[in-house]
Amino acid sequence: MRMKSSYSVKPGDLVRDRWSDSLMTHISSEDHQLAEGTGIIVEVHIWEDLQAWDNRGFGTTITVLWEDGSLRQYEEEELDLIKVSQ
Repeated sequence: MRMKSSYSVKPGDLVRDRWSDSLMTHISSEDHQLAEGTGIIVEVHIWEDLQAWDNRGFGTTITVLWEDGSLRQYEEEELDLIKVSQ
């Protein structure tokens, strides 16, 4: 599921790095997706640069905590939201 807007994700959502998945085309089951490269969103920061000359100085930075304990920041198009059944 692709993220549609900055408001579609929130802290606590599970995500995968979209680009690392493209390198692992042999992974097809949901169990492997959850076991390989799953992260949790810890912050969604919507920002705006009021000094940008072209009115395009805005965006969303998403901070993800990965299984190995690392924190990394992404733009929303770099992540895939993992749908979890409840």
